[in-house]
Amino acid sequence: IVKDGKKTSTITLLKIMEMPAYLELQKQRFYCKSCDSHFTAKSNIVDAHCFISNKTKLAVLDKAQEYRSQKSIAKSCLVSSMTVSRVINQAASDVGQSSFDALPEHLMMDEFKSVKNVIGKMSFIYADAVSHRIVDVVADRKLKSLKDHFYRYSLKLRQKVKTVT
Repeated sequence: IVKDGKKTSTITLLKIMEMPAYLELQKQRFYCKSCDSHFTAKSNIVDAHCFISNKTKLAVLDKAQEYRSQKSIAKSCLVSSMTVSRVINQAASDVGQSSFDALPEHLMMDEFKSVKNVIGKMSFIYADAVSHRIVDVVADRKLKSLKDHFYRYSLKLRQKVKTVT
């Protein structure tokens, strides 16, 4: 493996004193003689093949919790509304669907104001109280919906839950 120049990327950062901020990031490129391929060094500031910083993506998710339009979020974070949509959808897919085959011993739960395309105005979220890892989000916080959701877990799994906060 030998060095093969540098690749410069302009990374979108969060605003600094309400002014746009960009980072000219130079990533080292490498060439592997044995497999005849090129690759680029990785950075913890930005994901591979991306030009928007991870902190900017977190800011998008933070602002998405407020009652704001995607266009408003995009303008305040210096990204496109399509990027806002992609970041939100990626975060939602990371939460993923519950397989209903595991339930933590210690649960914590909360309700939050959700978007227009759910049944009620509020949704229900629950997570592992120890690791703080989100288990699932239920689109409706009504008792019937919650019962229907938790009855998908076996009785044995439900009985293993020790605390609910």
